[in-house]
Amino acid sequence: MSEADTLYSKLYAEGYPPGPTGMLWEFLKARIPDMKGLRILDAGCGPGVMVKRFMSVGCRVAGMDVATEAVRQWGGPEIIQGSLTRLPWADNAFDLVWCCDVLEHLEPAEVPVALAEMARVAPRLIASICTRESGWKGMKDLHRTVESDGWWMERMIHTYQERIDMWTEHKHWLLVDANLTKPNP
Repeated sequence: MSEADTLYSKLYAEGYPPGPTGMLWEFLKARIPDMKGLRILDAGCGPGVMVKRFMSVGCRVAGMDVATEAVRQWGGPEIIQGSLTRLPWADNAFDLVWCCDVLEHLEPAEVPVALAEMARVAPRLIASICTRESGWKGMKDLHRTVESDGWWMERMIHTYQERIDMWTEHKHWLLVDANLTKPNP
C-alpha cells in the first residue's frame, strides 16, 4: 500500500465526504446538456458517488481512486485502484475526464504528469480544484498543492495548449473545462 492509499483508505473508512459534486454537476450539465453515451473517466472517484450519477444518465463510465477502501466500498468492476500519474487505459479511451477535488491532493511535481495522463486518455477535462488548505477535521496537509490560480492555469495551458473553454473561480474553487478538440486560438 502506498502512503496515499493508506491515508485515503483510512479517511474513506471514517466517512470522508466527496468534493463539491453538486456545484460541479450543475457546471457540467450547463457545459454538456446531453451526456448519454459519453465515455467518462471519473479520476479520483472515491467510493463512486459520481460514477453512479453518470450511469443514471446513460454514460459509459469507469472510475479510479488511489484508495483501496474506496474501491471496496463501491464493490463493482467499474472502479479500480490506481494513480493519476499512471492511468491504465489506452489513448483516447474516453470522451471526458471528470476530476472533482482531486488534483490539489497530489504533490506539485505530480500535477503535470497527471494532467498529461488525463489528456492522453481523453481530449476533454472538466475539473474542480480547491485553492486553499483542506479544512476536513483539521487535516491541513490533505491538499499537497495549494497554489494560486495562475500556477494552476500555467499547468493547464502547458497540457491543453490554451484550449481552455472555461476557467472560473467560485469562492475557493477553480472550475475548468479544457478541450483538446477545440481549435487552437
